[in-house]
Amino acid sequence: MDEQDYLMTLLELYGEPDGPGDQWTPAQQAWHQARNQQLGISNAPPSKDALLDFRESYIRNYLLAPILETLDPAERMRIDNVPIAFANLRTLNAETRLAPNGKPVILLNQGVASLVSYWWEMKAALNHIRKKSGPKASESHLLESYSFLLLFYANNGQASYPRSFEGITEEEMHVVLIHSIRTEIFILAHEVQHVLLNHLRPELDQGQNESEEMSRRGRQELDADRFGMLTYLNAWTMTPWFSGSLSTTDLLVPMDYFTLRHLIERNPEIGPSAAVPSGHPSAEVRAKALLAPYFTSNNPIHETIKDELRDWMRYFLSVPNLVEHFTEISRHLHLFETNGEEKP
Repeated sequence: MDEQDYLMTLLELYGEPDGPGDQWTPAQQAWHQARNQQLGISNAPPSKDALLDFRESYIRNYLLAPILETLDPAERMRIDNVPIAFANLRTLNAETRLAPNGKPVILLNQGVASLVSYWWEMKAALNHIRKKSGPKASESHLLESYSFLLLFYANNGQASYPRSFEGITEEEMHVVLIHSIRTEIFILAHEVQHVLLNHLRPELDQGQNESEEMSRRGRQELDADRFGMLTYLNAWTMTPWFSGSLSTTDLLVPMDYFTLRHLIERNPEIGPSAAVPSGHPSAEVRAKALLAPYFTSNNPIHETIKDELRDWMRYFLSVPNLVEHFTEISRHLHLFETNGEEKP
């Protein structure tokens, strides 16, 4: 069985993508229309085949294409031949596997785009609710949103998205879309690095015990994060939304994916065993490892952003204490400023 046949088998195993557009609720239709307008595509409710074609095109043109631009010719050819698709992976966001013929395939969770987008929509709405109705109303919105995110994982991704557009402007919806694409490129870049770093092995090395294997996987995840972040930052400069110079926003937006993971992992009803794939370090370990080089660097540019990175880390670590977290989150709503980004 080659890698393409293996991918199709996995898609059948994990289930069909979301239903066609005529099954969407009015809120889902509104969200898809806003996202499609930003991407410059038709708003007609797609058939299942059209949805699959769109997803493949979206992966290739919006996520993979800028990553390929950062690679040397040999690496580019190697990755361009890897089958990539959305699948219903439940609590995982992405996964790279070896087909029976020894070639890799990359699977992205079909809900990750909507889940990450909801994460940013919730924050955009939070800013408006705070200004309009005060801190108590915005705190209630935050808690309701976080409850949904936890239920999403508890219900294996089958929950209905409680989309809230209260006060969100078209410009802010554009920022939500761009932040989502940033995060998705980072997630895919992480999986690409698993392939390029030769992390895929069909079985344990002879004489290696399970504990050693888990330790090896943990190191590989941190390496894929580190090189994946570098790949993402380079890839972002190849996109039509790049503002002309990299900023802390470009770094912290995909980092906030780990805040989402941290929230889920620290939830007592779900627990780390359900939220953290086997062999993966926790979101806290991964976030600290990614930011550590900036704090130890002697680069004058890094000196100028250390305070902002410390603020972000306080916000990230405050997740288990939602009272403290609510205070810290207000420091990061400036990420919805457009910063001169160009629309696609």
